[in-house]
Amino acid sequence: MTLAAPRPLVFDTLRALSTEQFCSGEALADQLGVSRASISLALQQARELGVPVHSVHGRGYRLSQPVDWLDASQIQAMRQAGAPPLEVLSVADSTNSQLLSRAAQAVHGLCLTAEFQTAGRGRRGRSWQAALGGSLAFSVLWRFPGGISQLSGLSLAVGVAVVRVLHRLGLQAAQLKWPNDILVDGHKLAGILIETQGDALGPIQAVVGIGMNVRLPDNLQQQIDQRTTDLAAHLPHLPSRNALLALLLDELQAVSAQFVDAGFAAFREEWQYYHVWQGQPVQVCYHDDHCLAGVAMGVDAAGALLLHDGVTVRPVAAGEVSLRAAKDRT
Repeated sequence: MTLAAPRPLVFDTLRALSTEQFCSGEALADQLGVSRASISLALQQARELGVPVHSVHGRGYRLSQPVDWLDASQIQAMRQAGAPPLEVLSVADSTNSQLLSRAAQAVHGLCLTAEFQTAGRGRRGRSWQAALGGSLAFSVLWRFPGGISQLSGLSLAVGVAVVRVLHRLGLQAAQLKWPNDILVDGHKLAGILIETQGDALGPIQAVVGIGMNVRLPDNLQQQIDQRTTDLAAHLPHLPSRNALLALLLDELQAVSAQFVDAGFAAFREEWQYYHVWQGQPVQVCYHDDHCLAGVAMGVDAAGALLLHDGVTVRPVAAGEVSLRAAKDRT
């Protein structure tokens, strides 16, 4: 689903507001050189995008809570020395799509992140819903000299990196769902989408896309067709999106280097420790609703799910399948 892109005036208006004092529509219009009607439309779109704006007749507008804006210089300042470059976009159709279009010329490790995505994508063609200022959506370009087979299990290794950071922040309940979701108490917190281009025998450019819910407003959660959660619901001291992204990028950089040297085998045991349904009855369902039942026995060295059907253990490749608990029909 493609969403309407926020007009530039939406960003300008929100940046002109604060949580401390009201600002009249007339003052905002004068400050930004637009009409009162334009200010009203910008604030209406801001609310639709999940930014709560408080208004009082005769006093004007103020933010109900600060907008946690992304800032490339702040993020880079919190990263390890020599970190790859980072770009912050106001609006993108999809950070994965944007980075894929630049992959041939972009440097290894380049990160693109956006305040808002109009066509954010998840796995299996699903759209990724995000709140302006309340989500984290970013993509990182990794180059691999070998062919596509070198990337087996890459999304699982990325999941390990994300969970490591969440545990470091105190969210010990964060777990992994095969092949590329991060769950907390059975609710989706984040997802991973990896897309590639290049020659099948190498070299390969892999774009690693991650979307994470930081603070989702109720109206947006109601539009999502699966059980979701956000960091704000679990962390009493919520880090800024800038600090969170810096932590994630540093951990991802370390994981990518180890993955090039040793592949997914280096992460397999840790991934299984984090797997939410390890050793439990599950169903693997295909796009035609055909399902296989069995016990999740972990994953093999290539990242395929090992499903024990009561007779044999069979590997199940990711592809167009979904994994669910045996009792979970949603």
